[in-house]
Amino acid sequence: FLDGHLARKWQITSSLGAQLDNLGDFLFIIVNLSIFLTKNSLPHKMFLLLSILFILLFRIVDLLLTYYKFQQIRIMRTAANRICGFSLFIALPVFNLFDQFNFKWIVLLIFLTILATLEEFLLILLTKSNEYDPYHTTILFNKKKNK
Repeated sequence: FLDGHLARKWQITSSLGAQLDNLGDFLFIIVNLSIFLTKNSLPHKMFLLLSILFILLFRIVDLLLTYYKFQQIRIMRTAANRICGFSLFIALPVFNLFDQFNFKWIVLLIFLTILATLEEFLLILLTKSNEYDPYHTTILFNKKKNK
């Protein structure tokens, strides 16, 4: 999370670095989520597993569509993706370390993740192939963040 920000700030970015950053973030979440699921007996584990499967499938569709349309494998850095990523980076390790969680917080995280995933999907569909910007901030406004 912080590594990508620092790389951009110090102007030491590369296409490979951006892809590795996305992969590292993804692996961090998968590992923490796996620990959380195996460590805890959750009352609604099937709901959680189906939600994760839905999100994962949609993320794969997003990546495939991005590659097909823009010849890149990248996750857009939308405001919703940033909020979602930050929330998962904080919540999952806290849940794992302290064994304290409220199922309402888990549902909120799932909801945020689904919204971020659907927003990215819509942005990919609505963006013309020559106008791809992985830093597009939100679907609500046509304002793009400076790189």
